[in-house]
Amino acid sequence: MKNSALTEYAPAWAVPGAGADQVYRLGLATVEASAYVARHKASGILGEWRVSAEHIGTAELLITELVSNAVKFGKPPGGSLPAEISLALWLLGATLVIEVSDQSAGLPVLRPADTESLDGRGLHLVHSLSSQWSYYVPNPGWKTVFCVVDISQSPGPDHD
Repeated sequence: MKNSALTEYAPAWAVPGAGADQVYRLGLATVEASAYVARHKASGILGEWRVSAEHIGTAELLITELVSNAVKFGKPPGGSLPAEISLALWLLGATLVIEVSDQSAGLPVLRPADTESLDGRGLHLVHSLSSQWSYYVPNPGWKTVFCVVDISQSPGPDHD
């Protein structure tokens, strides 16, 4: 199952005490520099967790896409000041879960990419590079988009 909306509850890994090997959380704001900061911090953490360079590269791309979307779409209605977003990394054995939460009720939808547009392909990358992606609503007014990466194998585009 590549994408199914989990809007009623948080996945098991997101529950405190769920038994993750490692957890990292980073608070950010809806400003352009957040994608860079998230990518840079995550790269260092994943290196400390001894994740392979190939998987760190994949994770950096996924984090950049998810955080960029949160920066672009993550402000609450009527919000003019930067809003809060957050990144969470969960290492569960040979599984890496990347979560990005923002203050928007707008849910992500994988749409056909417009060949004339310069954007609109981020979720296609997330879909291609992860074994699963979806979202859930942890609190009213917030959403969390996540993707799952199997770090036991070499990363590649032949995920279904």
